[in-house]
Amino acid sequence: MKNLKRDASKMLRGAHNTFRFLWSHPIGRRNRPATLYRWAHWQTLSRIHDGDLLVPFVGNARLLVRRGMAGATGNIYCGLHEVEDMAFMMHLLQPDDLFVDIGANIGSYTILAAVACEARVESVEPIRATFDRLVDNIRLNRIEDRVRPHQIGVGDSIGELAFSTEFDTTNRVVDESFAGKVERVQVTTLDTLVGDQSPVFLKIDVEGHEDAVLAGAIQTLQKSQLLGVILEVNHAQPSTRDATKSLLSAGFTPYRYEPFGRTLEVSTPQSGNTLYLRNIDEVLERIAQAPRREIHGVQV
Repeated sequence: MKNLKRDASKMLRGAHNTFRFLWSHPIGRRNRPATLYRWAHWQTLSRIHDGDLLVPFVGNARLLVRRGMAGATGNIYCGLHEVEDMAFMMHLLQPDDLFVDIGANIGSYTILAAVACEARVESVEPIRATFDRLVDNIRLNRIEDRVRPHQIGVGDSIGELAFSTEFDTTNRVVDESFAGKVERVQVTTLDTLVGDQSPVFLKIDVEGHEDAVLAGAIQTLQKSQLLGVILEVNHAQPSTRDATKSLLSAGFTPYRYEPFGRTLEVSTPQSGNTLYLRNIDEVLERIAQAPRREIHGVQV
């Protein structure tokens, strides 16, 4: 009985969080009946068909998604799961720019950058099963010439680390005290991964390992072409504070992006993704020139 009550409570919390997301999402809320229809359709379809389903993304892009992929299903419901950050990336990147996606998962950002922006991508996902889905999405969109996938971790030195494997988008580096399933993965540094290349934009989504990633990115952060970094911020973790200091010392400032008016406002790091930018005049010129795209009937 206790287990049933716990499971029911978990389901109710999940449903509440989903509806709050749908109701408040900047694209989804502009046509809530259509958004709710997409949610209901996916819930039905993903229960009838087990495994991966082909779904449209932005423009000509497509994704293979299965039930339980929280971030990917947000793209189905609302077009862009993380609308401010995804829209900013679309507005910033230009053809042949280099984007580095650290913690790519199944590739939402990677596919968006390579298809919508025609950018080049170094795409990193350490967990083998998730990496295989990332590769499937790259092949599906026929962008092998623009995307290099890497089944590795990124840290402050070359070596090996243990990662959890059972938490979808929140898998992370773990130590010997972790009791769940783990996968040992080869690790490199961002400086080694990038080499002589000059990225324009980085996304770092590594669940508490941010300081180690940036400690191995000293040369990359000095490259003048690097305009922005999306960093997942958790103020409860000392590693996030250290990572933030690394970016501030490299000349980056935290900003908040309003994608429909294409405006930037200096901000303070918030829990969740934070956008760090520098050379702001060039950033503003790029986002002003970027084409508009229609996503679920909304111009972005």
